[in-house]
Amino acid sequence: MDSRLRGNDNVWVNGMISREKVGKLRDSVVKGGKTAVEIARPFLAEDRPVAKAEDGTLLPSRLPAWFTAILGPLRPAYREVLGHACFTNILALVVPLFTLQVYDRVVAHNSISTLWALVFGVILALGCDWALRRARARMLQATALKIDAALGRKLYAKISALPLAKLEQQPTPYWLSIFQDAAIIRNTFSGGSAVLVTDLPFAILFLGVICVIAWPIVGVLAVAIPAFLLLTWHSTRMIGERSKSEAIATQNREKLLSELIMGRATVKALSIDRARQPEWEERHAHAIKEAVLRGETTDDSTVIAQTLTLFTTVMLVVVGALAIIDKELTMGGLIAANMLAARIMMPLNQLLGQWKLFAMCKASLTRLDGVFAMEEERTETTLAREKPKGFLSAEQLTFTYPNYPLPLLNKLDFALKPGEMVGLVGKNGCGKTTLLKLLQGLYRPSEGRVLIDGADIQQFTRGELASWIGYVPQECFLFSGTL
Repeated sequence: MDSRLRGNDNVWVNGMISREKVGKLRDSVVKGGKTAVEIARPFLAEDRPVAKAEDGTLLPSRLPAWFTAILGPLRPAYREVLGHACFTNILALVVPLFTLQVYDRVVAHNSISTLWALVFGVILALGCDWALRRARARMLQATALKIDAALGRKLYAKISALPLAKLEQQPTPYWLSIFQDAAIIRNTFSGGSAVLVTDLPFAILFLGVICVIAWPIVGVLAVAIPAFLLLTWHSTRMIGERSKSEAIATQNREKLLSELIMGRATVKALSIDRARQPEWEERHAHAIKEAVLRGETTDDSTVIAQTLTLFTTVMLVVVGALAIIDKELTMGGLIAANMLAARIMMPLNQLLGQWKLFAMCKASLTRLDGVFAMEEERTETTLAREKPKGFLSAEQLTFTYPNYPLPLLNKLDFALKPGEMVGLVGKNGCGKTTLLKLLQGLYRPSEGRVLIDGADIQQFTRGELASWIGYVPQECFLFSGTL
């Protein structure tokens, strides 16, 4: 074979580019001292959209269509979970009402028989409550598995269908974080947050019962509940802003770490680890600082909520005691009302603790929505044909990397015949690898087209092209497993 291959990427379709065409290829390379690597750098190091999305991009009021399709088959399960929540919250009234009856009837009238009857009823209700809660937990676990399986399958298929150019725009940690986003979404829609969402509306039920059994102390709750909601709204904004800043700082740190690990051979060969250490320490310190600020904001909100809960309890007792003195409330009514008030305050406190997960879920849905909106490779062929003979040609083939004004390959024309063995020669970074990716259909030309047996390769699927075109990469990668 009378040719030289200075690059290590080799492609064949019954042949390669002839030496006579090397001069023409060289003429098509952009002049001015910039190599293909330098031209591609802005494209490959593009800012991650995750930071941009978290820095202000909000989800639409409705869930994305792709996620709605996943949740659609699970609607019966969610309705059943809501039904379980309804019965468990109704059963939650049993203990406060039991306490009310014990203080107002059993103790006041020394009725032991009534006490044992009430105890039997409470034990029966608690047994039903245990069974319902256990069934709800099992159901949410099954829902989590279904979401995980459906979303994981959908994500894998989507990423497999993305063009190589899209995959190269983001570093490896970004694509790994996409699957971590799937886990966050699963936990949000099937974990403790889902239970909280189903329990929160029943606070109205508890408030209604308090109005019936302890009307004089309702005014305290009328002030406390709006105060909790105001605290939740304010804390949501503060924690959300801190979480965004923490996420951006963490991403910047991971981006540098990813570069150091991926370029470890260069780092070791040139001993540039010490030169990059100050930058790493600065980014690491910034990420720690943002994490501490977010933690302080969360802790402050939690402490205020706990203090407000205790103060509400104190005010309920004070106002209730005055009402008892004025014969407007019974002792049992005050105790039962305090128990029901605690049931109202508990989900509001949990909402503050769970809000970080809600914010993370919203950001994860935003990122995944961006991924599912990306254009895919062709998955169905529009031209049925047999295995090609091997005529490979290019017509006015032009390729320009995004965010760069000049084309790397410009108006390239050539034709290869079946059985022809040719070599592609050029300096490092002149665009040889880019041309090979264009010939395989891995990159889409900015202008022009690549033809195989006279048919545009854009008409064929990735699987068809891979079965027709052999490729030996510059660096081989061994996947885990066996042949």
